[in-house]
Amino acid sequence: MQDYLPSVDFLIGGVVVGLILAGVSAYFKRRKLYIIVPKLFSHSELSSSGQVIELNVRNKGARTEEDIRVALNPKLSYEVIASTLPGLTVSHGGVIHIQRLSKSEEVSIVLTAEQGEFLQDSVLSISSKETKGEIKKKTQDAEDTTALEAAIVLTFVFCLCLR
Repeated sequence: MQDYLPSVDFLIGGVVVGLILAGVSAYFKRRKLYIIVPKLFSHSELSSSGQVIELNVRNKGARTEEDIRVALNPKLSYEVIASTLPGLTVSHGGVIHIQRLSKSEEVSIVLTAEQGEFLQDSVLSISSKETKGEIKKKTQDAEDTTALEAAIVLTFVFCLCLR
């Protein structure tokens, strides 16, 4: 009867492998919400006293993000000129509201900022109903590195299995 019971080492190994796989799965399903301020235009025919700004909001996560809010410097006045997503609004307090972004979706927003100078630091935060996003200065900072991450994790798991 005792010959049919698995050893303690086998049970511990199974639990460890299960935890590693659960961690890897959670890592790749994590939420990734970014805002990038790639371009600040100091001269424009649209506004003689302000600036034209381009913002990119990206959902690089595996889930849809809803009720996205981008907080900008409240001392400035903003007006949306164009965007790649309809239904985008900017409140008087400098908060951009985006209803939802599907996974891997990106929206570009072009707006004017008046009554002061808009700097890269004028983007204060980005958040959704479920997560707080990150502010990036360059497009390359937010590029998807999932293939590299997957290779590193799989190499780690493979090395553990060889032991």
